[in-house]
Amino acid sequence: MSAHLPHGTLRALLSSLILSGALAACGGGGGTPAPATPATPAPATTLTVSGSAPELHAGGQPLALTAALDGAGTVAWQLAPGSIGGLSAASGASVNYLPPAQVATPTQVTITATSGGLSKTIVLQLLPPTGLSLIAGDIGGKFILDGPGVAARFGGILNATRDGAGNLYVADYSESRKPTIRKISADGNVTTIVHDDWLISDGAYGAAVIALSVAPDGSVYLLQEQSIWVTNAGDRYTYYVRKLHADGSATTVGKLPDRVSATNLVAGAGGTVYLLAGDHVGQMNADGSYQVLAGVHGQGASPDVDGSGDAARFSTLFDMVGGADGTLYVADERGVRQVSTKGVVTTLARLGPGPTDGDAASAGLQGPRSVALDASGAVLVLDRPIDNSANSYDVRRIAGGTIHTLFRQNDPAGLWAGQCGRTGTPDTFLRMGADGALLAIGAAAIVRLDADGTRHPFVGLDNGSGLPADGQGAAAHYCDPGMMAADHDGNLYTIDGGANDARPFQHRLVVRKTTPSGQVSTLPQTADGKPSGLVVDAAGRLLLALRPVGANHLPMDGGAIYWLQPNGAMTLVAGQPGPNSAVPLQRDGAATEARFGGPTLLGADADGNVYLSDYDQHNSAHTTLRKLSPQGVVSTIASLPPGLNAAPDGYVYQADYNKRVLYRLAPDGSRTDIAGSGERAFFGALPVQFDYSTALVPTGPHTFAVIAGSAVLRLVLP
Repeated sequence: MSAHLPHGTLRALLSSLILSGALAACGGGGGTPAPATPATPAPATTLTVSGSAPELHAGGQPLALTAALDGAGTVAWQLAPGSIGGLSAASGASVNYLPPAQVATPTQVTITATSGGLSKTIVLQLLPPTGLSLIAGDIGGKFILDGPGVAARFGGILNATRDGAGNLYVADYSESRKPTIRKISADGNVTTIVHDDWLISDGAYGAAVIALSVAPDGSVYLLQEQSIWVTNAGDRYTYYVRKLHADGSATTVGKLPDRVSATNLVAGAGGTVYLLAGDHVGQMNADGSYQVLAGVHGQGASPDVDGSGDAARFSTLFDMVGGADGTLYVADERGVRQVSTKGVVTTLARLGPGPTDGDAASAGLQGPRSVALDASGAVLVLDRPIDNSANSYDVRRIAGGTIHTLFRQNDPAGLWAGQCGRTGTPDTFLRMGADGALLAIGAAAIVRLDADGTRHPFVGLDNGSGLPADGQGAAAHYCDPGMMAADHDGNLYTIDGGANDARPFQHRLVVRKTTPSGQVSTLPQTADGKPSGLVVDAAGRLLLALRPVGANHLPMDGGAIYWLQPNGAMTLVAGQPGPNSAVPLQRDGAATEARFGGPTLLGADADGNVYLSDYDQHNSAHTTLRKLSPQGVVSTIASLPPGLNAAPDGYVYQADYNKRVLYRLAPDGSRTDIAGSGERAFFGALPVQFDYSTALVPTGPHTFAVIAGSAVLRLVLP
């Protein structure tokens, strides 16, 4: 072979050799290639987990959770012990957290994802359902809200009547004086059938329905009081009798004569309506004409005299009901009287030296305020001392010429004790229920009375928290709470009497602690002085301001800031107890060297500073701003820091006492109402009014504690 081959021959030889090698590697020219061995994935070294949101509401949509591995492995999911709710699966790259339907307080939920030796946790904030819920206290109040039983609310019951089907119709009070009529079914469901303006005369609206009555034919008649402003004479009242129609409209039957002031009516047969008019009983005929049936119009209160027509005399008439035969029964201030359809007046029982039973001629009443007729036609009397000297009344039965006391009934606890503001209202009327039960009617609630006087809630809920009481949730009672602060653990602190500067008992400091679960206790301290602020600082100390008070319990110049410790001990932080008569009133300085004219705590920042306003002149309302540093040094400042008391979202939330709303302030100063508006001042499922809302503090993301009347509520925003 030649040592040097031509280039073409060399290329051909090389190609042949390469092809032969490839075929050999494949096992021959016609065989199947051997499969390649796959590479084994490396185990994961990193696990990451995430949720679609860090917080969610109970009863809301499921929350998606995802996990990612940087290598091989499977992911298992598990709820930490004590965490509530559930998971849609035990393993997988993604699962859903399923929230429970309800949760009483903001709750943390911890979920763990594991893969091999890797583990990651995600912590979720589970919030109560959006809206309002009760933390503790009494949620009774006076406003208009439909619902079953004690979930309903009344603005102020003025009168009530029952129809033949067992329904109770109520004339309710509306602050706008709109005609408001509520219907209560036999099972206690309350619905509003009229709450609208009706034109009466002269283009005037706002004639309140103050009484109503169902006629034998089922027609509902109304007594409306229209207020008309008369220049230099004040309000003048005109009264109309109207007939209510099924569609909620009404037509006027007639107008009462000028200066006839009626308070009640009874619808009789044939379109005749009888009016209770202070010193007489009147009659309006179907054609709208009016005449005095018994008594004398314009006579005024006089000794009671029996007789016919204008020969009869009444003292002061309070209530009237009609019997099946048309006879009228009236509660006069000095007795219970019977008035026939012909105008003949007969006294059934008179005032006596005391509430004695026996023959009606010798037994005595205390002061009848309301009358009702039981199934047998006997007259039942709400008999209260004529001077209102007691928090109780007797229910008396008059039948067959005798008087018998059925039981003594107490008004809501502490009603007139004067310890707390905005307590319950006394029972005003007696009426019979559909099942023959006796109903006692107050301004905001109706209760059933057993034969022994035991009270059973029927509809509505009055604010009966007359006396303070520690306890859990609704079993606890605050006494006019105000000035609320929240610590780092979610505990709330309020001052009894802090909602009303005029309460005389506010010279004593009474601080109540409420846990997130609603357990209320009273801190064991008895400091004297008028509280004027409550703040939790960055270190977790509960600080309060106290002003000295004089013999008349009015605040004096001076004041001090204290640290109220969990055991009730009071540690002086700045200022001096006792009056301050120095000129000038204020002095900057450290701790007890500082002096105040009348400090009011305004808030604290994250750096540990506490801010307050302070009177700087004797007998003057002028104030300056001051700062208490974490070291206890008091200094006078020109302005408050931006965002003081801001919630976690950066907004400042406050309560508007007069407008009955809760609102938030943006950093630019713009305001947005978030709960409550006008007459129907409630938000969410819980009935509540904000008429007396004095404090609103953040307790977490989107959650707040609110004082409303005699309750502390939780507000959860979307």
